[in-house]
Amino acid sequence: TLTGGTWGDDTWATHRAPDSVAFLQLLNWHAASDASLIVRYEQRGRFHQVSFGLADVFDTPVQPNLVQCGTDRSSLFLDAPVIDWGRYGEDFFWGVDESKPPLKSYVVRDTTIAQTGSQARLSMRCEDDQLQVDVYWEIRRDLDWTILYRLNDGPVQTEEWISGWGTWGDTEYKWTGLEEAGNLVAELAWAAQSNGKFTVQSRDRHDPSETYTATFDLDGLFETPVQPNLARCGR
Repeated sequence: TLTGGTWGDDTWATHRAPDSVAFLQLLNWHAASDASLIVRYEQRGRFHQVSFGLADVFDTPVQPNLVQCGTDRSSLFLDAPVIDWGRYGEDFFWGVDESKPPLKSYVVRDTTIAQTGSQARLSMRCEDDQLQVDVYWEIRRDLDWTILYRLNDGPVQTEEWISGWGTWGDTEYKWTGLEEAGNLVAELAWAAQSNGKFTVQSRDRHDPSETYTATFDLDGLFETPVQPNLARCGR
């Protein structure tokens, strides 16, 4: 859409996207690969074109505000955390752990590790006022610290995560985790708005040719009652 107006002492013509949410999601993906936004339009037989660099456009401290724009924020900035007994389903559950202070909010989704019958578990949690992302692997092999991941068909990201082992219920897991995961969670939130996918790959520490791949459906991941706790975490 095209409108007009002033900015300071200058007169401007303004183009505005009718569906800004979908457009921003698209820009976010391209920003990850340092692409540019090129805008071109015709006016009375004359063409106008401008190019905007997208590097760092989505890396500002107000990024969480943009992610949450248009959602219900009535309880977002209350001091008291949301207490929810949680939901326990086959592959998606959330809740607040009140067993000992401080409270721990968590959102978890399960999937099957590719070409195996084993499960992988994506966990986002706020613990000790720190936002963390972990992937639990139902395997018995030691995992490398180097993790590959991608959102939808975006570029493959490489990061060093910590790794270890533990139990969840009666199941033993190896796990890989990213502390201070605010940037990754912001990317996941953008992708979740378009029913995105999050694919994570880990290698065997002693046999790099042995890889494990898990793809998580992000649909609904940020629509749980405890989302306000995660949004406030670390602020």
